[in-house]
Amino acid sequence: MKRFFRKYGAVMRAAMQNSTIYTRNFIFGSLFLGLALFLFLQLWEKVAGSRGQVAGYSLNRLLWYYTVAEIVMLTRSDIMERLNGDIRSGDVAIQLLRPYHYLTSLFADAFGQLLLRLTLNIPIGFVMAMVLVGPLEGFQPTHLPFVILSIFLGLFLSLSMEALIGLSSFWTEDNSAFYWISQKLAFMLGLFLPLEMLPAWLRGIALFLPYPYMIYAPARLASTFSWESCLQLMPIQLLYCLVIFGLAHLVYRKGAKMVHANGG
Repeated sequence: MKRFFRKYGAVMRAAMQNSTIYTRNFIFGSLFLGLALFLFLQLWEKVAGSRGQVAGYSLNRLLWYYTVAEIVMLTRSDIMERLNGDIRSGDVAIQLLRPYHYLTSLFADAFGQLLLRLTLNIPIGFVMAMVLVGPLEGFQPTHLPFVILSIFLGLFLSLSMEALIGLSSFWTEDNSAFYWISQKLAFMLGLFLPLEMLPAWLRGIALFLPYPYMIYAPARLASTFSWESCLQLMPIQLLYCLVIFGLAHLVYRKGAKMVHANGG
């Protein structure tokens, strides 16, 4: 186990170091976060009107919801692009011969990228939210560890889903349609609207899908924390992480066998 963490920890550190070359791109992406929050505030101020709240969210809590939701949405890696490129070019055959687990090394590399992006996105997002609406109403320091854990579970679930889609390149020439559908479902079921703003029948269906647990769950816990919500959302986040991550590894093993069987 110690050797495992040393090996893939080195991959993660290398990814963080390599990603610093593109820090300017990350900064521009984080500045977009600030602009998006400003536009969301203008929109929901008009929608809320004299009521001052929407679907039980005050403007303060709503903007903090969007802050965390945008941070999770913008904090992504290139794991799907890497998988698509390696599988389609045939380079995956060479990767499989190296003395490490190919998919695990990609996850370690991706987490290195995610950690670097979080260090930029979180301060910019939080400063913008503080400037626009002030501190989060009802914030308690005891909530913070659970919110952070939920953010990481949401990121890991998104990463596993992207890896699963990328691995479909073993069988499909173009998987961009799968990614487009997956991204739009994540966008609609947590980023663009909190689930409380959806009709009850649609919200009930959405809660059985993995997508709300990528963005909605951490944003909901961050903006309107309750122990009841924590016990409802986080176990399902963890369950979907295990399921999607497990599926990705099963698909990877099946695809790797195909490569070996074809003489790769």
